[in-house]
Amino acid sequence: METTLQRIDLKKKYKDLYSASKRHASVLDLPPLTYLMIDGSGHPEEEGFQQAAGALYPLAYYLKFMTRDRLGIDYRVMPMEVRWKPDRVNKGRFAWTMLLLQPDWITEGLLAQGLLAEARDRSIDKADPESLARVRLETTLPPEGARCGQILHAGPYDGMNATLARMTAQLAEQGYAAGQDTHDIYLNDMRRTKPENLKAIMRVDVHPLV
Repeated sequence: METTLQRIDLKKKYKDLYSASKRHASVLDLPPLTYLMIDGSGHPEEEGFQQAAGALYPLAYYLKFMTRDRLGIDYRVMPMEVRWKPDRVNKGRFAWTMLLLQPDWITEGLLAQGLLAEARDRSIDKADPESLARVRLETTLPPEGARCGQILHAGPYDGMNATLARMTAQLAEQGYAAGQDTHDIYLNDMRRTKPENLKAIMRVDVHPLV
């Protein structure tokens, strides 16, 4: 007897986190979320960043196919996210963490069975081995009441600083100070999207103004 495949849209499940207004900054509380993560430093044009992306995506797709076959649940691989932390010593440099959101059933039902290790083994001929070894599966546990502000940036990425400044000003009007680190969610594949059609959600930690 054929098992009915259950399809889950993670963007709809986490609608408030993966949609944002282009005009107005919003404030929301973040729940615990599970990601594939890899850390690095530098700029997106550099080899290390490209190798990190080349390690995350094969793992994410193997996890998707393996859970589809074993649990009967299918879903789309989520957009790339990057947390950017400015280097306070080397101006113009960044420490970054690249992330791909994973469904909660990855950790609940399959991590104990060595699923990530199996996916890593299957990806060994598709990605840089050193980068694969650095990928981890981690659930973020925001402190109670942890809040962020976010807004949608539309257009070429070189305009994101202006969008960030506008979001920061709007958050201040709402009584919040924005942190210096950013968390960007890239909603398009920049390799296949014209610059004018690019979209990214920009997110910052916030705390009440004193």
